[in-house]
Amino acid sequence: MQETGVTTEIAKTLGVGASTLRKYAAALEEKGYVFERAVNQSRIYTEQDIESFRHLKSLMRENNMTMAEAVENVLTELRHQEEPLPFPKEASPDLMALVEEVTAASVLQKPGPSHEPEHAPVAVEVAVEEAASDQERIDAPLQWEELHRRIAELEEQQEKLLETHSDLSARLEEQRRWIKEKTEEERDRQLITNLRSYQGRRKKARSPLFSIFGLLPRKSREA
Repeated sequence: MQETGVTTEIAKTLGVGASTLRKYAAALEEKGYVFERAVNQSRIYTEQDIESFRHLKSLMRENNMTMAEAVENVLTELRHQEEPLPFPKEASPDLMALVEEVTAASVLQKPGPSHEPEHAPVAVEVAVEEAASDQERIDAPLQWEELHRRIAELEEQQEKLLETHSDLSARLEEQRRWIKEKTEEERDRQLITNLRSYQGRRKKARSPLFSIFGLLPRKSREA
């Protein structure tokens, strides 16, 4: 569909104004999107172009994207589609230079038929696999040695912890015995003190009775 006379129709289909549709097209073209052109250079809109407009509008209105963000999103999705993106068919100078450079490097590195055997890639793969196997065989003893060293360190740490635990247990038991002995000594001392105090009070209580009934010792009466 040529741009002349159909822009308004497509804009109505999309639910936007004709000027808005032209802004969509200009924004896409600015980022490299290419529309087909008629002889008079007016745009020719394809079904793919209309679908791109519809997606662009949806991203801006439903996902609150800016025009630039929506354009980038549309172009990214188009690049991932199976159908080629409608960009210029002519490759850029930089791309062509890169292709030529890679091609030249491939030609220089391509071996001659008389210098390498026919199955060189297979031999290379086998050599790589053998080298990897040799490296694994070299690394395996080192890994076991490191593992044994780590186990020995852990066992040594465990022995130190056991010794510390045993020492602390002995100290705790000694502290308990000391507390028990001090408690028993204090109890015995208090018991003896209470017993002596009781005996002293009892002796004082008996002396007046003896003096009243003449029961004092002879020495006391003679005095």
